[in-house]
Amino acid sequence: MVLADLVSWRQIEQAKVLISQERGTFIKDPGGRVSVALVYPNRYHIGMSNLGFQTIYALLNSREDVVCERVFIPDRPLLPQESIISLETQRMLHEFDLIAFSVSYENDYLNILKVLDLASVPLEARERTDNDPLVVIGGACAGFNAEPLANFADLFVVGEGERVVHELIDHYIAWRRSGSGREELLKVLAGREGFYVPRFYQIVYHDNGTIAGIEAAEGVLPRVSQALIPDLDAYETTTCIVTQNTEFGDMFLIEISRGCRRSCAFCLMTNLYKPYRTRSPQALLPSIRRGLSFRQRIGLISASATDHPQILEICSQILAEGGKVSVSSLRAESITPQFLDCLAASGHKTITLAPEAGSERLRRYLGKAMSDELIFDRLRQITAHGIPNLKLYFMIGLPSETEADVEAIVSLVKKIRHTALQATRDKLSLGRITVNLSCFVPKPLSRFERCPMEQVEVLQSKLKFLAGRLNKVDNVQVLTDVPKWAFIQALLARGDRRVGEILKQAHIQGGNWRRAFQCVNLNPHFYATRPRGEQEILPWDVIRR
Repeated sequence: MVLADLVSWRQIEQAKVLISQERGTFIKDPGGRVSVALVYPNRYHIGMSNLGFQTIYALLNSREDVVCERVFIPDRPLLPQESIISLETQRMLHEFDLIAFSVSYENDYLNILKVLDLASVPLEARERTDNDPLVVIGGACAGFNAEPLANFADLFVVGEGERVVHELIDHYIAWRRSGSGREELLKVLAGREGFYVPRFYQIVYHDNGTIAGIEAAEGVLPRVSQALIPDLDAYETTTCIVTQNTEFGDMFLIEISRGCRRSCAFCLMTNLYKPYRTRSPQALLPSIRRGLSFRQRIGLISASATDHPQILEICSQILAEGGKVSVSSLRAESITPQFLDCLAASGHKTITLAPEAGSERLRRYLGKAMSDELIFDRLRQITAHGIPNLKLYFMIGLPSETEADVEAIVSLVKKIRHTALQATRDKLSLGRITVNLSCFVPKPLSRFERCPMEQVEVLQSKLKFLAGRLNKVDNVQVLTDVPKWAFIQALLARGDRRVGEILKQAHIQGGNWRRAFQCVNLNPHFYATRPRGEQEILPWDVIRR
């Protein structure tokens, strides 16, 4: 590949403007240091809202022997042959020692290939030489199924990056001093916990396309072990760089727990980050005080804030320090009047709940102990605390779902609106109810990992029905998923290594997935809509749980 050497004035100026509006940025002289281009394969506004990305950036830059700079997908299309650049010093990516991707969502996979292409780095690991940057992929997606990206990564970090990031750099420095080839570095890392090197694992297939076995090369672990932090209090996971130019620019984010103590059948969180761990109020207090020096509002990050056993103490600390509390989705069954007092005192105007299903029968099947009456009771409490707006999340296409379950979503939303109206006794003060309808995508590590995804046409019909019924209800706004993109998500979430060929073709075809399917002799429905047998080896079984 010919190295692109063109960087537009516009791209450089945009980087400088973003940097000028940040507090907490690291800018170092790269001379003599290991240089890492840390890439979030999406736009700045989204990437800078990711605490994992910011945490790894801070940890790497805490070392004197490392310089880490951030990279994002540009907001505007680049000029032909224009190279992508780092934010801090506007360097081209092929000049870095490591290109490290933090990947949270399957829909960003195409952007990984886009970044490598714009950086003039060979897309596939087998095409790279010792003169090319080492390509590392971490984040949630690497932890639950790395296989669709296996052809493009030299190395995966599996599990929690805080646990292994320093070990990676130490081994890299030792290898660079040794003068040996890249293969030697990868062999050393492949024998360590938390590192997966795909080239050392051969996937064997049956004639019907299912996996017959996973064969590890001599000297590497037969299965990869996840790296996990036993004690969250030993690490700080907060906003590192403060800027208004993010989704949560008006608040300082602090992670208070990791994983989930629930076992919802559709969710991978329980097994991806098990065991469920929390940070103590004592460990969080310095972060809270530091955060309040930047922002008045503290955003508490967790699967469900109300599941933290000391959530009231944490909220009280924030309020006592003169701050305000923000939380994301809550478990209805763990909401208390005392917790709502904290949110009301913080000026909260919206509460998010995720019933997921309209009927109690289907919710029980999903493992969500949330009756209709419980939802109505919590809604009365929320309304009594002066919080007017409600966001509701539902899924369609769930295993065992019937027509009655779909219709139950309409019924439940109408009853929720009626309950809220009774509680306010004033239609003019009734807040907005936003209903988010998404398509069920069977995810690895969940209890539904072997279930098929419903056909796109069926999902489209259900969404059309629900939107048509709910859009007629006053004060209700409906937001719907796009089934064809949910199908792509299922393909990438459940795919094996061969799916990398489809991904590469989708990149070559400019994101046209239909054309990519025509170019590769693989049936995407084999991965997305096919049920998996109980004895079938799954692509993500290469990682030991």
